[in-house]
Amino acid sequence: MDINSSTTTIFLTSAVMASLVTSLANITIAIFNNYRLKSIEKKKRVNELTTYRYTQLFDMLLKWKEYDATFETKDRSPSQIATDRILNSFFDSHRRFEIISPLIDEYYKKDIVYLYQQGDNLISELTAIERELKRNSSPKLKERYGKLVEEFINVSVKYTTEIEKVTHLQLEQLLKSCM
Repeated sequence: MDINSSTTTIFLTSAVMASLVTSLANITIAIFNNYRLKSIEKKKRVNELTTYRYTQLFDMLLKWKEYDATFETKDRSPSQIATDRILNSFFDSHRRFEIISPLIDEYYKKDIVYLYQQGDNLISELTAIERELKRNSSPKLKERYGKLVEEFINVSVKYTTEIEKVTHLQLEQLLKSCM
C-alpha cells in the first residue's frame, strides 16, 4: 500500500466517524428540543385555559347585575314585591353559579352547593306552608312561615355573598398562577 491510499483511507474513515458523531449529537439535540417543545406547548395550553377562565369570571363580575331577573311591580302589594325580590335574588344567584361553575375549582364549590340545598329545602317548606295557610290561617303556622322567610333571607344573602366571594378568590388564584 502506498502512502496516498493510506492517507485517503484515514481521511475517509475519519470523515465517516465525524459524521457518525455529528449524527448522534443531532439526534440527541432533536430529542431534547422535541421534549422542550412539548413542554412549552403544554404550558401554553394551560395558560390559554387559565386566561379563558379568568376573562369569563371577570366578565361575570362586570355583568353581575345583568343576571338579575326583572319583574312587574304594577298591581302588587309591597309584601308581594319583597317576596318576589327575595326569591329572585336566590334564583339569580343560582343562575350565576350555573354559569361560572365549570370555571371554578371544585374545592370552592362545597359551601355554595350546601347553601343552595339549604335554600331549596326552605323554598319547599315555604311553599308547603303557603298552601296550608290558604286553607288554615293559624297563628302558629303564620309564625312558622315568618321564621322560615327570615331563615331563607339569611341563606339567600349568604348564598349570593359566597358566590361573589368565590368568584373573587378564583380570579385571584388564576391571576397568581399566570405570574
